[in-house]
Amino acid sequence: MVVVLVVAGLLTARSGVVNAAGRIMPWSSPEASCPTTQVSVVAAPQMSDVVRRLVAPLDGRALEDGSCLRVDLQVQPPVTTVENSASTATAQLPQIWIPDSSLWPGQAAGWSTDVVGSMGTSPVVVATSPASLAKLHWPKTVSWAQALDTTTHAIVAPGTTDAAPGMASDAPSLLGLLSLGRALGPGTRTEQQIAATVLAASRITAPDMPDAIDMARKSGAKTPAVLLTDEQTVRNANRDEPKGLVAVAPSGTPAALDFPVLRVNRSNDDPVVHAATDVVIGGLTAPAARQVAAAAGFGPPAPEVTPTSDAQRSAAEQAARSAATFVSLIRTLALPSRLLVAVDTSLSMRLPVAGGLTRIQLAVLGAIAAGKLLPDRSAIGLWSFAGRQRGGQPYQVLAKTAALSNVDSISAAGKDVTHRDVVNAALVSLPRRLSSGGTGLYETALDALRSARKSFDPQANNAVVLFTDGSNDYPPGISLRRFERLAKADAAATPGQVVLLIAIGIGPDADMKALTAMSHAAGGRAYRADTPQTLETVLFDAIAHRPVVPGQITP
Repeated sequence: MVVVLVVAGLLTARSGVVNAAGRIMPWSSPEASCPTTQVSVVAAPQMSDVVRRLVAPLDGRALEDGSCLRVDLQVQPPVTTVENSASTATAQLPQIWIPDSSLWPGQAAGWSTDVVGSMGTSPVVVATSPASLAKLHWPKTVSWAQALDTTTHAIVAPGTTDAAPGMASDAPSLLGLLSLGRALGPGTRTEQQIAATVLAASRITAPDMPDAIDMARKSGAKTPAVLLTDEQTVRNANRDEPKGLVAVAPSGTPAALDFPVLRVNRSNDDPVVHAATDVVIGGLTAPAARQVAAAAGFGPPAPEVTPTSDAQRSAAEQAARSAATFVSLIRTLALPSRLLVAVDTSLSMRLPVAGGLTRIQLAVLGAIAAGKLLPDRSAIGLWSFAGRQRGGQPYQVLAKTAALSNVDSISAAGKDVTHRDVVNAALVSLPRRLSSGGTGLYETALDALRSARKSFDPQANNAVVLFTDGSNDYPPGISLRRFERLAKADAAATPGQVVLLIAIGIGPDADMKALTAMSHAAGGRAYRADTPQTLETVLFDAIAHRPVVPGQITP
């Protein structure tokens, strides 16, 4: 009996059962802990569950130096990672970053990354409700231009932040815009179409993706709306509410989330951490990882394209730079506008133009239509100008520059009167404000630029939009040459406060030569518009124009 018990005890001890049991017994002493080597992974929310399943078996694995691997998984939207990248200390950088798209690495300021694989893919689609789809009467094959046509339906933009609202913070939206740009080809029309989509979508934003999905589900025949997203998101949404969303894949240039696995080059990592990172990367890119991602509904990983010549390598680098520039410009377009609008109210503005409208009516209707594109977070001010006005200057302030959503007053009925209401009412009153005495064009423009700089918003596009039908006719005022000199001096004195001058000439008498010189001095643009259609295009381009190099918005 003694011999049997001794032998059984030895066998049990050698099998590890005692140690395993001892760890859970209340009287046992704690086992000496294994020193850990940590590898930090930041993953996009859509892929986080797959990543979590893959790294779980790696946690605690013994490494060659005798330490144990510890994987720290953080789930973070890529746009948040990008916005925090400039201020992220080297010691806080992750070893591995898995965003939802290869568009994001080019936006992470100061980060050096190497692509080591792909977790899977999910095609970009347009999602909408069955009722909206029936209303749109789309053919079996819909183009990107049709899918993103803001004249026939609204576009829901998921996710908003102060730095990049709406479509600019969402990879499927950015990829859809990129495909739209490539389908339309280079040119001003493409720039305007893309800017129109971004601005229109900024009017209908949801705090997050679940809210955006809910808005798309509730859209119907009266107000059809679409959401740029990906197949995996639609599939997950329809699990909660079957057939709530219909996914349409636009034809033309394909777009897909590719979930790249990026090794972040950290200068302070020692060989042990580097080797531990290799272990985690191996687990994320192994054939078994593809099976886990496929089971979750993702498509196969994006193919690795290795340039075999200097020409191919150069082309790949150029494509990456172009995509990064495109995304940067879209994010700039998404900034709110802060516009000071100055409208000529001299007597000549009552003369007719094409379409049976007077010049002042054309300006008013165009300004109101353009204002409808602007989200409530944009700020607008309104001046009228002619000859000498009350106070001695050639202009009147009809509405201060403020956010369109601001409540300026309460009506007699107890309803809020927003700043948008105030500006629209002041615009409608302009045909009744025409006065004689000339046109103080140069002095009004200079004072408007200076006023815009005093209330400059670094988080917005700041501009003065000037409507006029003639030339400067104001003897007490300044000359064109003095305007140019002072405007350039003001801009040079405040290089961080870029305020554009958008000058719009209406009718055959507009002094386009002077308007062009004025806009060049202030870093803006000059336009000629004599019809409602032309003015709509001009105003939209003026709103969309940002202080960037012209022509760079097209990918």
